[in-house]
Amino acid sequence: MLRFYYAKNIDSHTLLKQVFASEHIKDTTLIYGPNGKPYLKTGELFFNLSDSHGQLVCAVSDQEIGVDIQKICYRPRVARKICTPAELKTIKNAEDFTRIWVLKESFVKANGAGLAYGLQNVDTLALKQAEAWRYGDFYVAVCYNKT
Repeated sequence: MLRFYYAKNIDSHTLLKQVFASEHIKDTTLIYGPNGKPYLKTGELFFNLSDSHGQLVCAVSDQEIGVDIQKICYRPRVARKICTPAELKTIKNAEDFTRIWVLKESFVKANGAGLAYGLQNVDTLALKQAEAWRYGDFYVAVCYNKT
């Protein structure tokens, strides 16, 4: 099970309240993993949030999940820091870069390590259980497995 909720120009707490209501979650008590990732105390649903330039997305699932949204852009200096040499060769434009970026971020969010994992350690060319798509002027990616 995998569902997405999108919102524009609201805060993450407001969207999360709406998501929990839509998902019929009664106990909304949150606990936090060692790197700050929030979880429902009941464990009945996994969720993850991301925002970029006023766009907010929340992914919910029955398993670990990570989601990221980024406005399409190309930052060559960032690309050199976070991309593997093979990934760098695939970047032809801003969409290519943004797609790689959101895939990397969704992976580190799914595994709970966050940015401490190191985006340069994520090889998007080998990722399984992850996908990315264009959403207007943005790219969204979801990773729903830790491998």
